[in-house]
Amino acid sequence: MITTNREIVKRTYGFSELLTKNAKLKKGRASYNVRGLALAPAKMSGRNVCPESGFCGSICVLWFAGRTVTRSVRAAMKARTDLFFEDRERFLALLQLAIRHHVSRCRNAGELPVVRLNTASDLPWERIAPQLFTDNPDVTFYDYTKITSRALAYSRGQLPDNYHVTYSVSERSNDNVVRDILERGSNVAVVVDSAWNPQQGIVGKIPKTFAIGGKRFQTVDGDEHDIRIPELDGSGNVVMLRGKGGIVNVIDGVAAGFIRKVNSGRATTHAIESVA
Repeated sequence: MITTNREIVKRTYGFSELLTKNAKLKKGRASYNVRGLALAPAKMSGRNVCPESGFCGSICVLWFAGRTVTRSVRAAMKARTDLFFEDRERFLALLQLAIRHHVSRCRNAGELPVVRLNTASDLPWERIAPQLFTDNPDVTFYDYTKITSRALAYSRGQLPDNYHVTYSVSERSNDNVVRDILERGSNVAVVVDSAWNPQQGIVGKIPKTFAIGGKRFQTVDGDEHDIRIPELDGSGNVVMLRGKGGIVNVIDGVAAGFIRKVNSGRATTHAIESVA
């Protein structure tokens, strides 16, 4: 029998819950309650859950494997990933129960249930488990993806109505394809070199518009919240995320083409140095 009892789940599978909350997901909005599925990122578990990861993989693994995350949290992420690959049927049954529990909790609190299935992964859930969306019509699902075909499918209305996908621009992205996605009304996320050190009161500005593929688009400050849905971000906009992970990662990210510059000359240098 599948159960949601945390102690039993912990003893049986090596993690207490499938859907959890972290620092990123806590940056939500009033009335929205977000939970996320955190698998071990990139190849941290020995299995690749991010087929299109590039430079971003080094930052993601650094974050989830660094001092900011405890050994028990990393072990739970790996245990979830192992179960996903080794017993998919049981994993999906547990995930369905976790989603229903989340919905029930939100209903009692008068909140809207939101689920991010790829907190640190990039899996095509619309193909892996399409029943998640049809079985849970009251849940709003969202994700970032670096898989161009997934982003294009979403922009063409080929994903479930309650699953919103934001294309995450990388060093491998074709700017003309990105422009096409934007012109179809979908949003894209771009990491930029604006300063980010809120502990010291340093939060760099972002431009009101951003040029990509020879055309300028309106921007959204993606660091204000993590819920990437049209109701909050609008449509056909560039979601700007400030580069994180420290000065070295930002500089390396700019050099790799993953992090885009929004300033020039001395201003850019100052923005990067402010991230440390």
